[in-house]
Amino acid sequence: MSDSYTDVDPRFCEAELGCPSFNRGYGITVILMRFHFDERKSGRLRANPKRGVGFEEAQEVFSHSYYLDQRLDSTEQYRAIGWVGEQLYTVIFEVREDDEGEYYHLITLWKATKQEQQLYAEHS
Repeated sequence: MSDSYTDVDPRFCEAELGCPSFNRGYGITVILMRFHFDERKSGRLRANPKRGVGFEEAQEVFSHSYYLDQRLDSTEQYRAIGWVGEQLYTVIFEVREDDEGEYYHLITLWKATKQEQQLYAEHS
């Protein structure tokens, strides 16, 4: 499987996926985001020194500005690059829907590579 991605919006997507809205001059719009993930996998990721955090902590990526793009070979998967504490992380996720609306299904994560750090820096 290739790790090819395409930009969804290099200005930190906000419309396509319901990402956090920004101050538009008249107030702040807050959009609540829901997350689902495998709790056992989250524990394994947290225990892995190369990962260092689980999905619970990784949700912090979505509470700040983050870089977002989409896989070319799997268009339902997205890559978000953003901060968890003082470390840049990459989170792979899918947007899914249930009776309550859209939610982010977190698939995997890792500490951002040098290339991903550069992408984040170029677009932040």
